[in-house]
Amino acid sequence: KQPAIVIYDLQTHKQILYYELKANDLINERTSGGLTSIAVDVTENNCDDAYAYINDLATEGMIVFFLKKKDSFRINHSTFVHDESSLNFTVAGYTIPWKDGLFSIALSEPNYNGDRTVYYHPLASIQEFSVNTKYLKSGTINVDQFKSLGIKGQNTQSGSHDYHPGSRTLFFGNVAQDAILCWRVDDKMTPENVEIAVQDHEKLVYISDLKVIGNYIWVLVNKMP
Repeated sequence: KQPAIVIYDLQTHKQILYYELKANDLINERTSGGLTSIAVDVTENNCDDAYAYINDLATEGMIVFFLKKKDSFRINHSTFVHDESSLNFTVAGYTIPWKDGLFSIALSEPNYNGDRTVYYHPLASIQEFSVNTKYLKSGTINVDQFKSLGIKGQNTQSGSHDYHPGSRTLFFGNVAQDAILCWRVDDKMTPENVEIAVQDHEKLVYISDLKVIGNYIWVLVNKMP
């Protein structure tokens, strides 16, 4: 079945949109299994002009969805691709050889134009990257718009991450160290500026999802990667 974006009205519990992704959003039969998260870009007073950014970890790309136009397109870029030198880290005694590309997308607060910074990374990588949503929303992509922010450090391979606007901090589900990492986005990304917020070799083994809601961090943990 073709992958789709489904939107529900949480007040009425009714489905208000079912949008099937286009054939050219997908690379091959592996793509569907790699669409593991969706980041929704919407402002309170302009709900009809919403966007969504979907990661594709399997065939290493991003799909951008436009609610107003009921349209989507795919972006392929070198920063979405796994890093061979970051493979084979260890989780709970298991060696993880997965060549997972773009895994997580986190959005900053909007600026005065309503645009946000998109922070993203592959699972098999110790780098973090960014792009401004104004480029994604324009539908016209230039490779120079995607930036490397720096390196988090050794064994910082992370799955999901999310942004806390109050402190301008990104929190990472660091699967390679059973930890949650933190980095203030106003600081240069270097190993010295990326810290372990909490680490637990029992409770935080393979964080499969992480969300910041208010001043709380919620995680889903799967002890068997």
